[in-house]
Amino acid sequence: MKNDRKSLMIFALKCLLLTAVCVSGLQAQEKDMIRKVSGTVSDKSGVLMPGVTVLVKETTISTRTDRDGKFSVSVPDDENSILQFRISLNPHCRF
Repeated sequence: MKNDRKSLMIFALKCLLLTAVCVSGLQAQEKDMIRKVSGTVSDKSGVLMPGVTVLVKETTISTRTDRDGKFSVSVPDDENSILQFRISLNPHCRF
């Protein structure tokens, strides 16, 4: 149980780092423009993570990683766009 929590915390920290990298790559050019952001989610061991929910903070925009841990999402072309990553230990649980 402690290892699961520790692994989940490490995963969350990696997601925050990935979020910072994705957000730093966004540069606003014009309002109402859309930018496609894509990436791959993996755990600390490099194991790809399917089914992780990827959300654009403060919007209704979201997607899930595919069986290879890859995702692609269209976000407002705004330097303030932030991606959030959520994982559920219960595969039937939705956020």
